[in-house]
Amino acid sequence: MNPTLPNSHQPTPRTKLRTCQSSAANRSPSPTEDPTLDSIQHQLESITALNASRTDTLQRLVDVACRSTNAIWAGHLSITDQQPIQYVAEHSGVENQNLGLMKSSLLPTAEAAIKSVAPQIVTSGELTVIATPVYDPRNPSQAGECLCLALSMGSESSASFLLILQMIAAYVSRWHERERTQSLTWQIDATAAIAELTAEVSSVKHQARPEIVAANRLAGFLSAEIIAIGYVVREGSLRVKVASMSGAMEVSSTGALPKQIKAAMEESLVRGDTTSFPSVDDSRRSMKLAHREMIDNNPSSALVTSPLTTHDGRTIGAWLCLLPAGGPHQDRTAQFARTASTYLADSLDVARRAAASPARRLVTWSRNFIKGRAAKVTAAVAATITLAMLIPIPHRIDCSCVLKPAKRQFAVAPHNGVLEQSYAKPGDIVAAGQVIARMDDREVQLEMVDVLAQQQSATKQRDVSRTARDAAETKIAELKLRQLDAKLQLIRHRLKNLEIKSQSNGVVLQGDLQDVTGAPVRTGDVLMEIAALDNLKLEIEIPASEISYIQPNQTASIVLEGNPFETLHGALQFVHPESEVRDQRNVFLGEVWIDNSNQKLRPGMKGRVKVTEHLRPIGWILFHRPCEKMYSLFQ
Repeated sequence: MNPTLPNSHQPTPRTKLRTCQSSAANRSPSPTEDPTLDSIQHQLESITALNASRTDTLQRLVDVACRSTNAIWAGHLSITDQQPIQYVAEHSGVENQNLGLMKSSLLPTAEAAIKSVAPQIVTSGELTVIATPVYDPRNPSQAGECLCLALSMGSESSASFLLILQMIAAYVSRWHERERTQSLTWQIDATAAIAELTAEVSSVKHQARPEIVAANRLAGFLSAEIIAIGYVVREGSLRVKVASMSGAMEVSSTGALPKQIKAAMEESLVRGDTTSFPSVDDSRRSMKLAHREMIDNNPSSALVTSPLTTHDGRTIGAWLCLLPAGGPHQDRTAQFARTASTYLADSLDVARRAAASPARRLVTWSRNFIKGRAAKVTAAVAATITLAMLIPIPHRIDCSCVLKPAKRQFAVAPHNGVLEQSYAKPGDIVAAGQVIARMDDREVQLEMVDVLAQQQSATKQRDVSRTARDAAETKIAELKLRQLDAKLQLIRHRLKNLEIKSQSNGVVLQGDLQDVTGAPVRTGDVLMEIAALDNLKLEIEIPASEISYIQPNQTASIVLEGNPFETLHGALQFVHPESEVRDQRNVFLGEVWIDNSNQKLRPGMKGRVKVTEHLRPIGWILFHRPCEKMYSLFQ
């Protein structure tokens, strides 16, 4: 059915909205009192007046849309140039087993409403879908979002439901515009605050501690519960020492809170970017174990951390902000952190350099010590050992590994039916296009005969109606013929796809169906899993203690248990940003692609990998791990 727009005879704001008439199987019970446009408008104004986040606001508005129209389902969808259409918020008014299938059928209508920037109303069977775009006040000819309703209306008119949906869309648009205005005001205030902060920190005299001044000023501007600033223990390190906290002159290194702050800062340095938790951006949830632990201990708070990196690229530390959760304040604080961190790092670095002084006592003691004979011999031996320890050799990190398929293909049942025969089993090598299973066609053939009989009956009914000049019955018969023709095309498509073929060359990993021939299967059931053998992916378990020394494109030497006398070589392609627990060890997973054109290797083979980092002094390789552990005991 073509999309239609409501006519001009829409109900006035005082008119009560009629609920949809539908069966109890598809709809929830009707409310005892129908809402009016005035009451709906009052709810919308209350929601948009709240200082809530975008997700919470849209969810509340969708809830109002679903309840006020007594819809089966209501949702807010968006689309961008980089991402396909996706659900932002949704609410279901009833429990429906086919809700997932119904939602997928809504997408074309929602996408049409966004692209055409016009309301769309589509009826399919008993289901009516109404979608209206959310207009951009700055450019009304474009829309990237829409509101959508799914209703079972029967003979009800769609005009009143479209009116409600358009009213809610208008409130969403107005709320977006208000958020843009508030965001612009915040950016202006933040720019002024950054200028004042850098000027004040840079002007701190060397007797004072500039990080304390910065922490207190940031806490006041951001209305934060805690602002903490930490410095790296040495340049290039990912270890941090907490130097200041807002409202405190000294920071204890033994308390639970300073340790959590230190861990969160170090996690931010590993990520190398501003980190917000709970995650504002769902695509950036990785590597936030310390952030999650700190928020678990402060459930009503949100956390933002950012590295302190100067304009010349030196990372001198990190800073942390703990603020009340809820509302858009977390998003703005994260944006402020991304902008202000570089200027704050430059100011703190200048102030620290101005306060530095040479350690003359240590130099004097060293000169007096080397004057004696024993000291000279000791110095010679120590110099020899020191020089030997300074000899650079490749630093190799030992990791365990396992081979996994680089590409997997799942052979699935094309439609509901019975599996007639399986032609492959686990371990078989199959080629692209090879038939690996076949569906039974008897049920499909019987269904086709039944549809052909119904088609003949409908044709006769149409001819009789035409002879009797009964236009209504003739139209009904023609529609039924169209329906049967579509069903017949679907059956013929199923007959053409009875054979299940492999889409690529590979080996069957799972799917032993030799003993289940004749079993019923459903559409999408996985029958076999096939893995390509030409290229395999080596999954490397990198200890969390060594992750700071791992970078992509580093050389990896591989020895597998099934082939111990041959060393394979490859380059580290990718390191997953989020750690996992394997065999009670915290590890990060890396990937190395292995050429297996000779097909000697198989998925599941295990081995050891040595990842070559950079040239490091022998002394550093021997003692850096014990020194780091000892140093951590005093933090």
